[in-house]
Amino acid sequence: MASTINLPLMHPVHSIGKLKILGADILDLLNRLSTNTILGLDDFDSRHTILTNDKGRIIDITYLVCLPDEFILLTSAEQDSQVLQWLDKYTIMEDIAYENITQQYASYHLIGTNSINKLSSFIRPKTSNGNVSSIVVNDLTGWCVPYNLGSLPSYLLIMPNAFKKHYETNLGDLFQEINEEEYENIRIEHAFPMHGAELNETYNPLEAGLIGAIDFRKGCYIGQEVIARLDTYKKVQKNLVLLNFSNSYKASVNDPLFYNQKKVGFITSIKQDFSGKPEAGLAYINIASATIGTPVELPSGQVAIIKDIPLLFGEEQ
Repeated sequence: MASTINLPLMHPVHSIGKLKILGADILDLLNRLSTNTILGLDDFDSRHTILTNDKGRIIDITYLVCLPDEFILLTSAEQDSQVLQWLDKYTIMEDIAYENITQQYASYHLIGTNSINKLSSFIRPKTSNGNVSSIVVNDLTGWCVPYNLGSLPSYLLIMPNAFKKHYETNLGDLFQEINEEEYENIRIEHAFPMHGAELNETYNPLEAGLIGAIDFRKGCYIGQEVIARLDTYKKVQKNLVLLNFSNSYKASVNDPLFYNQKKVGFITSIKQDFSGKPEAGLAYINIASATIGTPVELPSGQVAIIKDIPLLFGEEQ
């Protein structure tokens, strides 16, 4: 399995959305539309921020990359069109132009402590203190952007599509490519919520453990009043949790979970072991029962244990 491999890992994620944005008002607009403060970004810097609707629920987690002549907004896989429509809805008189460049660029998720070091011979000398590296391979220029994967260091490598035919020659020996199943298992093991499973307009950022991407000191943004009330008055109804299925052999996504014979939540994602049995999972659990060590019962009668209540971006700012 991937966890036994010494090389840093790589998985192609070409469907990650990539929106090119030009114009003088982009920082101001995104600051008014999303949860984190993004004003003052310097060249070759990036910041994560969450787009929420007027009910404070999740549109998407995005990463804004500031480049010398443009901005690149990274979205979750296959969410580029939805995010573009959302931005366009609130762009009225602002000096902003959008272009969806998702199909023009390849993207690779690089996973592991030494990921960025493996690219050292391709990194241009930095001209700023930003966290984004400029990458040049065979005269093709792209970027390496920090990309949260729970506690595991990881990056997104964004390169022009022409790079695909050069990958094996230039980087194939530096990273161990993993398949979709292995990637999904690593995602779940490190409690990385995925759009569609754990992230959508059913949930708010506080429920999903994204409080570290919310700046409660900034001014208004879409959904801000709802999120502030939920936090101030402790009205969050459920938490995303990591489950351990070590003694459970029958579990499926969407299975209900019970505590003291009352339904308290449901499973959103499952990591399987080499034999296909559930080993770990993500679930939403009612906040009264969302405590590390709490046993929750599956429909089969078997028990899973709450292992962690993950915070993808850390504690409150």
